Amino acid sequence: MKIITKNKRAKFDYILKDTFEAGISLLGSEVKSIKDGKVVLDTVYVTIRNGNAELINMNVSNHITYTEQHEEKRSRRLLLNKRELKKLSDGVKLQRLTIIPTILYINKKGLIKIEIALAKGKTKSDKRETKIQRDSQREIKQVV
Repeated sequence: MKIITKNKRAKFDYILKDTFEAGISLLGSEVKSIKDGKVVLDTVYVTIRNGNAELINMNVSNHITYTEQHEEKRSRRLLLNKRELKKLSDGVKLQRLTIIPTILYINKKGLIKIEIALAKGKTKSDKRETKIQRDSQREIKQVV
C-alpha cells in the first residue's frame, strides 16, 4: 500500500467513528495526476445523492502530458456496495455524522482507493484536549 496523501486535519477536527474503503471513478488524466501526488484532500467532503456517494471539492491538478484536460474540482463518484452506502446514509441522516476522506492510497493491485470515515465534529474544548495530549506525548518522547 502506497499512501499518496492524508487528510491531516481529519483527526484534529473530527472524532472518527467507522472507516470504509472505497474506489473512485476517475478519468485517465486524473489517475496519472493522482499517482504523481497532485491532489489535495484538505477541503474534501462526501455527500450521498440519489443512492450514490460522491466526493465533492477534491482538487486534482491537470497532468502535463495529456492533451485532454479534466475539470480540476468536479464531483467524483465513490464505488461502494449497497450495505456500505446504507450505513453511510443512516449515519448522516439518523446520527447527524459527517463523511470525510482520511487517506488516499494505491492498494497492492495498483488501484487508487480512498478511506472515508463517518465522523462527528469536535468542539473547541475537544480540540484543546487533543492539542494538550499531543504536546504531552511529544514531551515524553523528548525525555526518553
